[in-house]
Amino acid sequence: MEVQRNFVDALELAKHVHEASGGAFAPLVVAGKAQPFAALDWTREESGAYRLTKQAKGLEVRLGELLTGLAADQICTALEEAYASDYIVEVDGSACAGGNSI
Repeated sequence: MEVQRNFVDALELAKHVHEASGGAFAPLVVAGKAQPFAALDWTREESGAYRLTKQAKGLEVRLGELLTGLAADQICTALEEAYASDYIVEVDGSACAGGNSI
């Protein structure tokens, strides 16, 4: 299936977190059981499109927890770049804060 570059970026981050956590963060599952990242392949085609291929039947990609944290981080970065003085951002349990009064 064809996917957007930002989805590939999220997959690469998920793979990094999976490896850094010793597998504790396991976003690939089949019937509730964690699967290795070898169960999923993503490539860039000559056209520039990204193609995602599932290597296991019933494979689910669960990036919700990672994406809420990523969204919070991106919002905080935007606020920092806009020179916001004080802020707290919370996205579905993922939070960040910045400024002088915090």
